[in-house]
Amino acid sequence: ADDFVLGVVGTLAEARDIKTQLAQFLRDELKLELSPEKTLVTHARSEVAHFLGYELHTLQANDYHDARGQRCINGQLGFRVPRSVIHKHRSKYMRQGKPIHLMQRVNDSLYSIVSQYQTELRGIVQYYRPAYNVHQLYHLKRVMEQSLAKTIAKKLKITRARVYKRFK
Repeated sequence: ADDFVLGVVGTLAEARDIKTQLAQFLRDELKLELSPEKTLVTHARSEVAHFLGYELHTLQANDYHDARGQRCINGQLGFRVPRSVIHKHRSKYMRQGKPIHLMQRVNDSLYSIVSQYQTELRGIVQYYRPAYNVHQLYHLKRVMEQSLAKTIAKKLKITRARVYKRFK
């Protein structure tokens, strides 16, 4: 709850001055310190700022107009799901570029397996819901669906083998 973003419309010098004044206020009045690694000044039009797992930047689209014929999206703040986040989550369900079964879930019930996959995907999608490119999480969904299918197939093969072993 101590993370925040401050947007400044002004020059780089003004932004750095505000950062210095803010750091002094936090240190003197609230006895808090700003982390030098995390406290960055970026130009929102040419760079992205990383904040709580999102990429923040200003949107620019000269061809997008409202009902009055005016450009309406330029300068708006955009939240984007970083590709690295999608890749990181997908890699949990993949090996050598292909979806795999999760052996640690094979001994759970079918309901539990499906429920775990659903809960994980729902949590990620809900967290990134404000992002304008949340549709990119489809790639994660697809990999998770294939991993789920392989996990269930593996479970049923093991179950079937145990049943056959008992009757022999």
